[in-house]
Amino acid sequence: MSGRKAVAIERFGLTQVYAPEDESKSIAIIVFVHGLFGHPQRTWTGRKEPGQSIPSLVNPSSSDSRRLEELAGTGRSSVAADSETEPDVSNEISSREASAQGAGIPRPSLMGCSRIVGLHPGEVFWPESILPAVLPEARIFTWGYDADVDAFNTSVGHNTVEQHANDLLTDVANLSGRLGSLARPVVFVVHSLGGIVVKEALNIASHSEIERLKNLAAVTYGISFLGTPHRGSGSATIGKHAYRIARLATKRPNIKLLRSLEKNSDTLKGISNRFRSTQQRWDIKISSFYEDREVRKFFLFHSLIVDNESAQIGHPGEEVSSIPKNHREMTKFTSPEEVGFDRVSSQLRRWVNDISNNSQAYCLSSLENSHTRTRYINVATSYDGTLQWLFDRDIVPFVDWLEEDQNVPIPSRPVFWINGKPGSGKSTLMKFAMRDERTRDLLTTALRSCKNHPETMPEWIILGFFFHDRGSHIQKSIEGMLQGVLHQLLSQLPNLLPFVYTIYEELVKEQRKPNPIWTFDSLSAAWVAVTKQRKVSLSACIFLDALDEHEGDNHQLSKFIYELISSADWLMVRIKICVASRTWNVFGEHFGTCPQFAIHEYTSGDIQAYTSTRLSAPISSLGEETRLVLLPKIQRLSSQVTTKARGVFIWVRIVVDELVKGIRDGTAISLLEENVSKMPEELGDLYQHTLQRIDADYTQEAHIMLQIALCSLSPLPIEVFMKCVSFSSWGKVHEASEDEVARQLMSRSGGLLELVATELAHDSDSSHEVLDVESETYSLGTTFAVQFIHQTVKDFVAEKRNDVGLHLDPTFKAESGYLYLLESGVFFGRTWARELSNSIFEYAFLAELEGSTDGARLYKAFLPMLDTFPGMTLEAFAGWTLREWINLECPIPEIALYQPAYNTCLFLRSAVAADLKKLSSYILEMGYDGKDDYLSGAATLTMAATGRRLSTTSASREPMIKLLLKHGFYQNNQCRSSDAKDAQALRSRFDRDVLCTPLAWVLRCDPQKHISEEERYSIARLLLEHGADPNASAVPDACCSFMTSLLYSCVQHLDVEAVRLLLLHEADTSIIDHPLLFGLKMREETESARVTTMLRLLEGHGYRILWDPEIVHPATLLVIGSGFAAGIGSPTISSRVGRAHHRGVHRGVLS
Repeated sequence: MSGRKAVAIERFGLTQVYAPEDESKSIAIIVFVHGLFGHPQRTWTGRKEPGQSIPSLVNPSSSDSRRLEELAGTGRSSVAADSETEPDVSNEISSREASAQGAGIPRPSLMGCSRIVGLHPGEVFWPESILPAVLPEARIFTWGYDADVDAFNTSVGHNTVEQHANDLLTDVANLSGRLGSLARPVVFVVHSLGGIVVKEALNIASHSEIERLKNLAAVTYGISFLGTPHRGSGSATIGKHAYRIARLATKRPNIKLLRSLEKNSDTLKGISNRFRSTQQRWDIKISSFYEDREVRKFFLFHSLIVDNESAQIGHPGEEVSSIPKNHREMTKFTSPEEVGFDRVSSQLRRWVNDISNNSQAYCLSSLENSHTRTRYINVATSYDGTLQWLFDRDIVPFVDWLEEDQNVPIPSRPVFWINGKPGSGKSTLMKFAMRDERTRDLLTTALRSCKNHPETMPEWIILGFFFHDRGSHIQKSIEGMLQGVLHQLLSQLPNLLPFVYTIYEELVKEQRKPNPIWTFDSLSAAWVAVTKQRKVSLSACIFLDALDEHEGDNHQLSKFIYELISSADWLMVRIKICVASRTWNVFGEHFGTCPQFAIHEYTSGDIQAYTSTRLSAPISSLGEETRLVLLPKIQRLSSQVTTKARGVFIWVRIVVDELVKGIRDGTAISLLEENVSKMPEELGDLYQHTLQRIDADYTQEAHIMLQIALCSLSPLPIEVFMKCVSFSSWGKVHEASEDEVARQLMSRSGGLLELVATELAHDSDSSHEVLDVESETYSLGTTFAVQFIHQTVKDFVAEKRNDVGLHLDPTFKAESGYLYLLESGVFFGRTWARELSNSIFEYAFLAELEGSTDGARLYKAFLPMLDTFPGMTLEAFAGWTLREWINLECPIPEIALYQPAYNTCLFLRSAVAADLKKLSSYILEMGYDGKDDYLSGAATLTMAATGRRLSTTSASREPMIKLLLKHGFYQNNQCRSSDAKDAQALRSRFDRDVLCTPLAWVLRCDPQKHISEEERYSIARLLLEHGADPNASAVPDACCSFMTSLLYSCVQHLDVEAVRLLLLHEADTSIIDHPLLFGLKMREETESARVTTMLRLLEGHGYRILWDPEIVHPATLLVIGSGFAAGIGSPTISSRVGRAHHRGVHRGVLS
């Protein structure tokens, strides 16, 4: 028994009664909640009948057997075993008495089995003694609250159901925080009133704005209701029954609590109505058990306390069963063989099994992102009969590469490189290779022919990721590539999920949500975990397309590709990678020695076949004689196109589209041949030629379309794209049918823009298909977005900007696409441009960065949000006001600190946060003066110095700070932190607002989340050079209280560079006294290097510690040292002071 901890069940709050010995095997949390007049132990404790055998665990160990014997006959009597409806007052103890009686008994551990204190002989507390045998992988808790009268002379609590629910919600959220696993699903087992409390707790959680509380609703898997009066009592109200019994026991019941449980009470109706929505929103599983025996007590009444109808919620998915006991006994079991226990525990077992199965599914779901497969789907499928040469080993070495190196410990050539000119069909070829069955067959056949590998060896799996510069960030990043490949791998080999699950759990703990964002580090760790394991056979061939469209350092990407295969041992884990890119030097440096080929050298036959088929289609309906005359000419035209294309498929596509139109229109073949001969061979010249041919009536719209496609942060849905074009062209939105939209897109862009399939955003818990290399079908969530037909078109438009070849009217002012997107987001942020509205300051920053947009034009774009737009009507404006946008959309709520009265101040602060220097300068030059805004001005300056950014700017903060200082922002005013969370944390710590100058926030708000150490000192130097007060008060912390000088705080925190700056700018040095220097000296043993540097700096300014006992009495030194040690909490220093104290006493220093 010495190996187990004794546990006294707490009367109030949570007590853990069981946990698996191996924490990693804990997959669920079970919480028991008692009912009216119940108790967290008594309610769930049964008394075995004389002669009844003692319950045993499944396959119990010897220690478990001893434990069951002890449960049956030992323990101190700290609680009684009587019922909820009539507590045994003589044996009951109050919470205060329980605390006293439990003195010396440790609180329950978060791990391992326990021994329950307070059981009478023959009693069984089944959540701890029987249930763990059924649910060995679940943590089990019981929760208590004041639903009873403790004793004759003890006052009763008067909490309402809502107040109890809030307590439960807080306790379980705190528990989850301590366990570090909100992702572990929670199952509640509740009796009577406890079910009402739990329902209301989940209702509150579901609508809470506090994330840690809201998460409880998300992670609640199921509730098992035992005798819960969802509609009140049966023939009489449960409150009246309880009231009678309470009076007989000479107790005073909580009237508010009793009234809430009466038949058809408004409280019960309200809770039930809200819970229907909560249950449906979070898909909470429900099982209900009703009593089938009457309560008979004191001959006063005999009836069902909660009848069958009231004990059910009535949800279609609810499982309903009975327990052959009365209301008070239905929660008390003494044996696994009891029918009631079997029914309740079997339901819990089913749920925990489901949780176990779903846990890894949640992990897999968190890796899924539909955008990672969108590019693959949209890549053009190879034309029938083309690209077959890929599998001819006499033409290219691809087949040899697939088959080789499968029986060697270290393969010499694990990477294959397909390179080629821009637009030469690399992506189509990669998709063809992935989908063709010969790829997998060649890999698998070669593997099975190797020695020591049985015929049952698993097939190779095909994985892929296509980088996409025209898409969202995840489509063009290493993170997106890793996430997409991992999701495909784990979907095809689910046996690998356990190796990734622990990483997923850590992310869940960190981010406190069940569907976390995977970071680069976590994705890398997951990949290493699955490739370093040697238990599951893994053979994967990965196709990585368009490396040149990767957003970031291509050297890093190339090196990382080799890291992907570094853990393969080629016995259990085999990995081959085929990459495709343009022939850039960076890729040649890394892949130049790999087996490879240049695609444009082998596609002339494919181009000829494609061109001939496309050009022949328009004449297929003509008479045979006419066709026989035209076919040789078309073949000659096809050969001309093939020769001039020089292997560039995108050139062929554009030219053939134009030729097909000419053939349909009856244009002479000879004239078409002449047109082809005049067409530019270079893609850029071809694109310009195409745009020059657009009708003059459409050129304005064409410019706007190309700019919006170029500048949108991700491809826009076709509806949003066309409305944005309409508003930017005509100042209002014109509705159009899908057919009209498609024709507009073609005629205005010359075919350089296209519609591509994408997918709508899904809820985090929705399931998706994995990347299916055999299929291109679209899911039900598919919609269509607008993008350039090829990356080379985007490159061309980005380079030429307003000089792409369009014949624009001289009166038309061509503007940036960022500006068009900004104005649509501002004007229609409430409706169709909601996504654009979220990024309005990012678009403003990019427009300013581009250089073509000045501050006045940006100010005009934002005017509708400022309630000052001339001629604007409520009917016309469908966006947010600036104040609404900050309250609802802004990711930096502290912009609204001090609630400035004027929109100008809010607008300026937003512009500062987005690093919009031109716009900020324009606002300031309009007459806004920081000196007129005492608190807000300091907050704006602090935000510029240390706050979060509203844009992706990486520029120095100093130019914006100088701009504000130039316009009179007085930096010696005090303000709260530029980060609202910092301010809240400090207020919580010190129970008051913490106001400091911008300089104090820069130097002593630690840690700085948004600026580096180098930036911190550079900004501090700038502020000091412009008159910041070096004697300002520091941000208070554990060892520096309010009104501590900045210099003193920096010395205490050994911030040498900050002290040097402050001394250089003549900070008041009177605070550098002997106690401070002595304190530093005392810390030298533990922080020698930093302390020594600080002491030398101070000595250089004439401050030196004096150790002469004639000058400083030893007792004084002791007091100073003791106080300082307490301030910084150093055990080493405390030990040194303690030794000094011991010696001082013996020497008679202290009297």
